[in-house]
Amino acid sequence: MDTTSIKTLSAHKRSTVTGQTRDLDAALRETLRQAIGSYKDSRGHLCDKLSDRVGRVVTVGMLENWISESKWKWHLPADCVPALCDILGTDTLQRQLLSERSRELIAIGETVTQAAGSLKRAQEAVAKIVEQGHQKAKCEIR
Repeated sequence: MDTTSIKTLSAHKRSTVTGQTRDLDAALRETLRQAIGSYKDSRGHLCDKLSDRVGRVVTVGMLENWISESKWKWHLPADCVPALCDILGTDTLQRQLLSERSRELIAIGETVTQAAGSLKRAQEAVAKIVEQGHQKAKCEIR
């Protein structure tokens, strides 16, 4: 490959990565914006709770910068993500940061958990019917 081709390929890779990064950044900001919008308390209260959890001061201004599309140099620190998800009562932000494969594995796990719960309820219902049948049979024998 000549140097012109290498430079072109390198520029293409940078623009693709930059585009993907910006898409993820915009999606994360939007998810955070929606989660904060549905939070029942004030943003100040949210920042106080987050500050307590992460062990440093988080201000409303910082929070505003993290959700603002125009503040692309400001990013939510990774160590704030689990605490924010817990405070906001949603794990959507954490899930967005996972790879597609990890999200698929979580979905499979959730499906298995739901199926296991349904199976357990069905087993309990069958056991109850069987027990009622045994009790009825005992009454008929007497």
